[in-house]
Amino acid sequence: MRASVIIPTYDRPRRLASALECLAAQSCAPDEVIVCDDGSALPLEGVLDRFSGVLLLKYARQEDRGFRAGAARNMGIRLATGDVLIFIDDDVLCPSNFVAAHMAAHVQRKKPPRGRVAIGYRRRLFRVPPLPITAHDVAAGEADSRSAALGWRARWLPFHSHPWYFVYSCNMSIRNLGDDITFDEDFTGYGLEDLELGYRLFRRGYEIVFAPNATAAHVEDGSPRDPFRCEELGLEPNYDAWVRNCVRLIQNHAGDARFAARMKRDLSWFHFDAETRRWRKNGAKNDPDRIIEFVAAN
Repeated sequence: MRASVIIPTYDRPRRLASALECLAAQSCAPDEVIVCDDGSALPLEGVLDRFSGVLLLKYARQEDRGFRAGAARNMGIRLATGDVLIFIDDDVLCPSNFVAAHMAAHVQRKKPPRGRVAIGYRRRLFRVPPLPITAHDVAAGEADSRSAALGWRARWLPFHSHPWYFVYSCNMSIRNLGDDITFDEDFTGYGLEDLELGYRLFRRGYEIVFAPNATAAHVEDGSPRDPFRCEELGLEPNYDAWVRNCVRLIQNHAGDARFAARMKRDLSWFHFDAETRRWRKNGAKNDPDRIIEFVAAN
């Protein structure tokens, strides 16, 4: 099988260079690496030229119209020729077995092959270690909350009642069977476009599995885009895009009552602060249906 690695990026050429250096040191070399530029103002030519003789690089760019990670990844999907699409972010570092571990997760005995989504653990580092990164470096990082929540139960992920809830695009691969694999481009700003794709693929019969050896490190940013990480670090979070995307997610799949109920549990964490005109998090104490009505009306 052929592997296509897809990386969205925005104004982080140094982080992108580190990610590409790790991909250049893979024991199982990717067949192509597709850099998907979400409208960077900082030039990427120097980074791409540096790795052009080491990796088979493809490059696509879209206009800067805000944070559109899903649309950026879709550019990569359209250019990809691989049997397996591997997704990472530009601030993710992969040890040398990363591509091989994702490819192994898609080896199946069933014929014809069944669609499969594989996710791996992500850990956080607070500085870039000497590159290329090792599995030991990754293991030394801080556990990521969503993947850490799975713990030893990760191996039973295909039997989970809602495995799509654990799909995240910074360390994910999808078997490319030639059918429609696209992120919903109406999800803009931070959050949930990856979970939404995981849910749609799950409904179409894709199996969601855990790739135990596909670990990767996320290098902590001083100003994270993730509002939940801002909260953990004592920074001012902005949940507006996440709330808007969560409402869209529920409305798009309102026909699945169990799905809507699960996502409404998360939505109920928030309330709208009329004074600041911002969404604030105060725990699961709010009526999600009123939140949906408010967002729809505004």
